[in-house]
Amino acid sequence: MTQQATSADAPPTDGLAVSGARQGAGGPTAWTITVLTMIGFLGSVDRQVFTTLLVPIQKDLRVNDTAMGLLTGSAFALVYAFIALPLARLSDRANRRNILAAAVVIWSAATAFCGIATGYFTLLAARFGVASAEAALMPTTMSMIGDLAPPARRGAPVGIWNAGIALGFASGAVIAGVLSDHYGWHAAMMIVGLPGLVVGALMFLTVREPVRGAYDGPEGQTEREPLIASLRRIARIQTFRPFVLGYVGLNISYQGFLLWLPPFLMRVHHLSATQMGLIFGPITVGGMVSTLAGAALSDRLARRSPKWRLYFAGGMAAVAAPLLCAYALAPGLPAAIALLLAFTLVGGSISSVSQVSYLSMAPVHMRGLVTAIMNVIGIALGGGLSGVVYGAVNDALKPIWGDQSLRYTMQIAPATMALCAVMYFIASRTMNRDVARVTEGEKIAGDSA
Repeated sequence: MTQQATSADAPPTDGLAVSGARQGAGGPTAWTITVLTMIGFLGSVDRQVFTTLLVPIQKDLRVNDTAMGLLTGSAFALVYAFIALPLARLSDRANRRNILAAAVVIWSAATAFCGIATGYFTLLAARFGVASAEAALMPTTMSMIGDLAPPARRGAPVGIWNAGIALGFASGAVIAGVLSDHYGWHAAMMIVGLPGLVVGALMFLTVREPVRGAYDGPEGQTEREPLIASLRRIARIQTFRPFVLGYVGLNISYQGFLLWLPPFLMRVHHLSATQMGLIFGPITVGGMVSTLAGAALSDRLARRSPKWRLYFAGGMAAVAAPLLCAYALAPGLPAAIALLLAFTLVGGSISSVSQVSYLSMAPVHMRGLVTAIMNVIGIALGGGLSGVVYGAVNDALKPIWGDQSLRYTMQIAPATMALCAVMYFIASRTMNRDVARVTEGEKIAGDSA
């Protein structure tokens, strides 16, 4: 497997691929990753602002936790899931730069529109707009990154992109808290939506579309096969079966953690929106540090063989689970903050390493589709479940424990994180073979595995 990884790192030799390899080695790739990171940053700011403002929005709308869970999680996820596959299919066949540039403009405008919403259903409609456009973010981004670096070196650009995501969550919490305390949540939503209009134009005007498959083996004209045939090819990738279960567990844990941490800090530890943002921000920066360090380390491990990425991700999930359990039960704020920081330093890299792992198994002309499937199954399903399930469980526990009920509701996160660890270790057993199919140009159809 070491020889396979080395050969995959070598630049392509045919004319079209050499063009892509040259782009992958120089300034255009660095700029492309920079702009992609900026867009990821804005997407996470938009999401985190809404999550941070959950308490004042809920008070203004006068709805319960289940309704807010629907607004922040399940409704968003359902729309996301409905449109993700068509957009992913389009990204595998059309210009990804143009798709992403249009998407960031649309979701930014929809975020700003949230600020002028006057009721629950108008706000829900605006969130539908955000979800529809953000469904293009991951398929286009992961597909482009897959063509900017060889398999054993994709951890670094994916890590940089995820660091931008983490920084966006941190910045969004601080920005939303300050703006909400001074100007109200309506103004906060309108202000954070505006920068995306500029960055969308920057993407369209300055970024070049990468050459597809520049660092991977030949795969024929699979990009033109029917959707059902493509889904069958993906279903025959053996590693995906346990990996998907682990990814769902990871996202139920992550999404529930990110969605309910601000209310946890405000209800259990009685912080204001500004205080919560000032704590939540630095904690999330720990995730950014973990993402960069973990992605780089996973690249080094992947030089031994691809399965070491899943060894790493599974190991970090196993360590992260008890930390998630402990922070929610910590009696005082200082101990909770220390445990939260420890969790982000350990668990922040799992998502980016997971993304590189499924990207390495995805056929070249199906990277957008595979990414969308992982998002629908993992993020949409995981996020959707975390929104309603956490909210419903907390509504059930609140008559007994009051605001302290979130301590026990948050125990869902370590349980699903432990599931992720187990499934990733199982998936690692077939990882090398499935990655070799892509790097060596082997066909999946007809394989007994």
